[in-house]
Amino acid sequence: MRNSVVGAMTDQKMRGKSLNSMLTMQGGVKILAKYRTKCLSIAEASTFYLSRLLGMNNVPTIGLTQPNPSSPQWNNPAVRMKLQDKGWKSDDYVTLNIWLTDFIENVSFPKCILHNDKQIWVGNVALRDMTLQSLSDLAQWSDMVILDYLIFHTDRVTRSLRTISSAIKEPWLLDLTIKNLGRRGRKFWLIDNEAAASFVSRIKPTVTDSNYHEYLLNSTCVFRRQTVENIVWLYYQGGLDTLLSQTVTDNEPLITDEDITECKSNSLFHRPLAILEQRLQRVYQHILRCVSYVDNSKYFESINEDV
Repeated sequence: MRNSVVGAMTDQKMRGKSLNSMLTMQGGVKILAKYRTKCLSIAEASTFYLSRLLGMNNVPTIGLTQPNPSSPQWNNPAVRMKLQDKGWKSDDYVTLNIWLTDFIENVSFPKCILHNDKQIWVGNVALRDMTLQSLSDLAQWSDMVILDYLIFHTDRVTRSLRTISSAIKEPWLLDLTIKNLGRRGRKFWLIDNEAAASFVSRIKPTVTDSNYHEYLLNSTCVFRRQTVENIVWLYYQGGLDTLLSQTVTDNEPLITDEDITECKSNSLFHRPLAILEQRLQRVYQHILRCVSYVDNSKYFESINEDV
């Protein structure tokens, strides 16, 4: 994708952002191009590769490139003119995202989380009459909760919840549409992942953001087996930050270790290199707490259906 030739380029303004463009590659594939700072591009790339380390396949494939009009990728005369009109500099970064056009519905807050003990776990009676697809939805929801917790995402559920004073007490939360989360068929897709405060120096999470992340994690005890197995493996492996940085630089030729270090060194976190590891440990401890809720012989309740 990062080397595919751009055949056409049109403006794509989304959520107030005018620096996006829709690319039609030779062959007709649609790609959303986001012109961003280096650190925002690294944040989105890091989120994608972290999702893969966790065994998740619901973050759209991305690739990083530079809008150099002299390169074969951007050499179409109309495309070169568009680059000039938009003011895209050849040494800046463009994040290429596979364009998912046919979301058939938005995703709302799980209804069962507002019943009984306010937790998604096997003891919640609201789960007893759920269909297999509804249970699969909960497992995908928990994937989102885990990923967003790890990266400290500030522009998905936490953004949606900021409009209310109490997530648990407001009944209209049942109809709340989650930003940057969509469904296509049976599958959830997590889109627009640049607002990852664990990776980006300019994003400073609020206390409210932190509280919502804790609330969402604490409310969830139904997981995909593969996600849990990967969390356990990463926990005992140690050095997640180093592993992720290596994965990014191995797969994205434009990104160097120095680039990642630069973004981390300017972080608003006191110890940025330790944040990801600390949040992984928190997720691991939460999973152990969930295990204690059920018969130890079962180990944990998981949804192992391919989605």
